[in-house]
Amino acid sequence: MQPNAFPASETITLGGCKYEVNPMTWGQLAVVMPSFVECARGMYSAEGSAALKRIFVAALGRDYPDFTEAFLDGLVVTPTEINAAADAIARVSGLVKPQGEAEAGVSP
Repeated sequence: MQPNAFPASETITLGGCKYEVNPMTWGQLAVVMPSFVECARGMYSAEGSAALKRIFVAALGRDYPDFTEAFLDGLVVTPTEINAAADAIARVSGLVKPQGEAEAGVSP
């Protein structure tokens, strides 16, 4: 990725439906970043689950206005889908490097 380039969008699947995760606004990142920190303390705790919902709503709500916490509560998903979607959101947000991207100055 070039300096100051936006991360690429990624497609995630939740509940059998596909959603596009796009580069985020400052406002979205202001929710996503601290929520990932909270998830790191215990993704499978009640607090971690609530933080994951905030991440998903912040990352997807701009493009999918009906994507709310209430919507997520009724969505049938697997832990595998949740983990894969959270990983994709972390990459698109810039919190982690995209798959296959080498460190600067390091040859593959």
